[in-house]
Amino acid sequence: MRILLALALVLGLTACGSDTFTVQAEFANVANLVPNAEVKIDDVTVGRVSDVRLDGWHARLTLELDDGVRLPANATAKIGQKSLLGAEYVELNRPAEPQGQLRGGDLIPLARTDRYPETEELLAGLSLWLNGGGLQNLRTIYTEVDQALGGREQVTRDLVDKLRTFTTSLDQQKAAIVATVDALDRLSKPLAAQRDQLANAIDHVTPGVTLLNQQRTNLTDALTALTSFSTVATRVIDHTQDDLQADLDDLKPILANLVAAGDALPKSLDVAGTLLFPLSTFKNSFRGDFVNVYATIDLSLQAADPLLAPLGGR
Repeated sequence: MRILLALALVLGLTACGSDTFTVQAEFANVANLVPNAEVKIDDVTVGRVSDVRLDGWHARLTLELDDGVRLPANATAKIGQKSLLGAEYVELNRPAEPQGQLRGGDLIPLARTDRYPETEELLAGLSLWLNGGGLQNLRTIYTEVDQALGGREQVTRDLVDKLRTFTTSLDQQKAAIVATVDALDRLSKPLAAQRDQLANAIDHVTPGVTLLNQQRTNLTDALTALTSFSTVATRVIDHTQDDLQADLDDLKPILANLVAAGDALPKSLDVAGTLLFPLSTFKNSFRGDFVNVYATIDLSLQAADPLLAPLGGR
């Protein structure tokens, strides 16, 4: 009877143990982890490591989890240690932004696995720090800093205040700096597209710049002479300003009378230039290579004054 009860108990435990599912997890280093190590969530054992094997350059663990375990598909895994000298285990965690659900056959990749530092690593780091990691140099560092700042406390304080003001101002202008960088990025794209044209333009500008560099002395002398000329011109204008103003005032009535005369002046010039006919009608007399002439000839034998005869006098 006892044998039957024991056999039933074993079968029951075996049946209960079959309610599991397995997932794979990749680790860069599993340290001293061995098969049958515990798998925990929030310090609660939820499964075991059923297999540890080498897959390329990293380790692949097979994790056998209880069927009731509910984890997101992007769960993370870490290898930890129970105590300073205790056995190692695998810790499963939920990420800050869970996605989906972890199911049998899923893989937790290297990007989502890690391990806690081991006791040996902590002790080795502490030993290095205490023996040769710079602890004995603290006094030297303190002494050098004291000598560097001794008597310069106020200057150092002012420097720190200015640095704080600068960083605060820089932080306030962060948006403007980012906008400037973006604008430069937008400008660099068309410049990059026109790189050949810009290189060609620079090649053509280079001789001109070289010539200007060669004529630098002459250009400097010309600018110096121009400065002297402008000084003299300014002095002359300052001394003759009153006379120039008086001349302009005297010229003003003459110009006003010329404007008032209108077209009478050119017409008077036309009459003044008349000899046999008005100058404005010369085209009526001169026609190419001949001249139209109308004349009255007096052939009387009377003595007459040639100047008064046309007017009816003698």
